[in-house]
Amino acid sequence: MMSISYKYFKILLIFIVLLLASCSSKQSKPNLDKKSISLTIGYQTPTAQTWGATIIKNQKIFEKKLLEMYPDAEIEIQWFNSSSGVPLVNAMSSGKVQIAFLGDMPALLAGAKSVELEQLDAKIVAIDGKGKNGMNQSIIAPIDGINDISQLKGKEVSVPYGSSAHKMLLQTLKSNNLLNKVTIIDQSVAVGLENVNTGKIAAHATWEPYPTMAIKQGKAKILLVHHQIL
Repeated sequence: MMSISYKYFKILLIFIVLLLASCSSKQSKPNLDKKSISLTIGYQTPTAQTWGATIIKNQKIFEKKLLEMYPDAEIEIQWFNSSSGVPLVNAMSSGKVQIAFLGDMPALLAGAKSVELEQLDAKIVAIDGKGKNGMNQSIIAPIDGINDISQLKGKEVSVPYGSSAHKMLLQTLKSNNLLNKVTIIDQSVAVGLENVNTGKIAAHATWEPYPTMAIKQGKAKILLVHHQIL
């Protein structure tokens, strides 16, 4: 289980970029010998803000641009799909992925890991998108559950640790003087949504399209949208 101090999260709050691309790693550089070029790119099809990567993949934009630069090269692009950003950071650390489309929190974690790990040299190389008014992330609750953030006191809230939603949740709890009064559980989005639907937890922090899907299906309600705490 990942353990991240709130002091570190406070540093992250000064960053306003919401979607980043990062590349790795000192020991696993992509093959760019102009005869054979191979890259593995990490992306997240379940995450609305990284859908730009899906367009790039389907349009073969990387292949086209590399062929413009190296017309005689053999190009091989592989795509590594993940349900969230932290597994992509781990894949970068191990050299399995050279480029990753990440949200703000995982991208910054990759930067922090670059300080700790000799084999990782992650850098922000591009901005692909931004959630309008910070509405990409929400805290959702069971339909018949609590109706206000203040009612989270003494209850359990789940979130994927290390995600942008995790940062948002900590910021929300701090703003409402609840940081040490709520139990935060590390859960995947799939498990968190199911637990909200069955009422096993008071709330779950996640990103689009999951909040909208849960509401459309009548399985949850919105407690708070990210921009409401800014």
